[in-house]
Amino acid sequence: MHAGGGDDEPLVYAHCAAAAFGANGTVTLMVANPSSSPVTLNVSLPANQRLEFVLTAPNSDFASRHPVLNGRTDTPLSLDADGALPPMQGVYRAGAANAPLEVPPRSQSFIVLLDARSKGCM
Repeated sequence: MHAGGGDDEPLVYAHCAAAAFGANGTVTLMVANPSSSPVTLNVSLPANQRLEFVLTAPNSDFASRHPVLNGRTDTPLSLDADGALPPMQGVYRAGAANAPLEVPPRSQSFIVLLDARSKGCM
């Protein structure tokens, strides 16, 4: 799935989630919001639980090599000495069925819809 067309419109891609999240039709959305305004997205899948991984630039420094995950400015992300990714903890949201997704400005988000029951992903 791809939505968006203009330079300031969000791009949304959907894919079946990794098997580690289960075989119940879990879907992962990747949302890129290049605009300077927040975006609200409505999802029509029946997902009651989701994990959110929202990456933003620290202090609006878009050239930074250390993004902020889920607003945790005290611990920006950086690669380990051997180039490995650091552990990344998503924000769990329960009771989120049909709740809008709030996407911050100039961000990239990965939203795992844990119980989306997408037939194509079962």
